[in-house]
Amino acid sequence: MWEGKEMNTMIGKQNTVRRQKAVTLIELLISLFIGVVVIGALLGLVNYTSELQETSRNKMIALNDARQVIEQIKYAADTSFDNAISQYSAAANQTFTPAGLDARGRIILNNVAGGGGDLYDVMVLVCWRQRRNRIIGECVNSGGVLQFSDLDGDGNLESPCSLTTAIRRTN
Repeated sequence: MWEGKEMNTMIGKQNTVRRQKAVTLIELLISLFIGVVVIGALLGLVNYTSELQETSRNKMIALNDARQVIEQIKYAADTSFDNAISQYSAAANQTFTPAGLDARGRIILNNVAGGGGDLYDVMVLVCWRQRRNRIIGECVNSGGVLQFSDLDGDGNLESPCSLTTAIRRTN
């Protein structure tokens, strides 16, 4: 009849289970989870790049305004050094509002020791408000108006948008 080897082969073929070519529920759930994680990460990346682009744009506007203020001070100092120092040292002229931003600028003049009153450091800082009321720079929201405040308590006002130069009496 049947020899041993052939019989074992027939029994082995009968006991094999056919593999289905469909996706199981576990595989579907794992794939769905991975897809949701990837989409969530991509949405976070889009949000981050949008915020980064806004910060970059606002920083360029603020830097251009700060540069214009420094140029105005240098021009005023070339015209009349004493008038420029008194004008920009006055409390009323130490702040300005940059165009194109919800921002506040600050001018700081410091007499350099050993300069004999003829050498001043000029620092121009700008802080601004972005979306979601995020404030860039050392400013606080005071009744809807940005005001400079030494938030870290180190005695210096700081901003990612700050320009510094020196002016001296030339005549």
